[in-house]
Amino acid sequence: MVPLAGRQILEVGCGSGRVLAGLLELGARPENLHGVDLLPERIAVARQHHPDIDFQLANAEELGFADAQFDLVLLFTVFSSILDDAMAHNIAREVIRVLKPGGAVVWYDLRYDNPRNPNVRGMPATAVRALFPGFDLHIHTVTLLPPLARRLGRATPVLYPALALIPALRTHYLGLLVKRL
Repeated sequence: MVPLAGRQILEVGCGSGRVLAGLLELGARPENLHGVDLLPERIAVARQHHPDIDFQLANAEELGFADAQFDLVLLFTVFSSILDDAMAHNIAREVIRVLKPGGAVVWYDLRYDNPRNPNVRGMPATAVRALFPGFDLHIHTVTLLPPLARRLGRATPVLYPALALIPALRTHYLGLLVKRL
């Protein structure tokens, strides 16, 4: 999909807009970038910092975009924050609706529950497949267990790559979910 010059891109749960704005470095055009978030203060910050990008306050269960409008949809730590199964399925349905055939979802989310945070839940590969049937999933485990990574200190350059080789210590999935034609 790179360069992104002619691609229509949506980020669901865009927060401050930093990730979406970062796509400008990959050739995306500001008029083709759209972000939605549920929190008005996040949308206000995004609009202030990135006025050329379209940011909308919206519940992703009802996206105000046309069918098959987007080539790419970004979902970064969205579904792990949704504890209601019906809501998760509604949001996935909307993402599928606005994504063009052959388009893709870029997925980054937790794969394990966080025992210290009851407001999130892990999204195993089976859950991702259930939300996006009819998609080809290309997902990989990434991100060394953050509490461990934070404790590495000056040894980080040596220990992080070595520890990241252990699959059980990788806490997130990074993936490309491609909508079949």
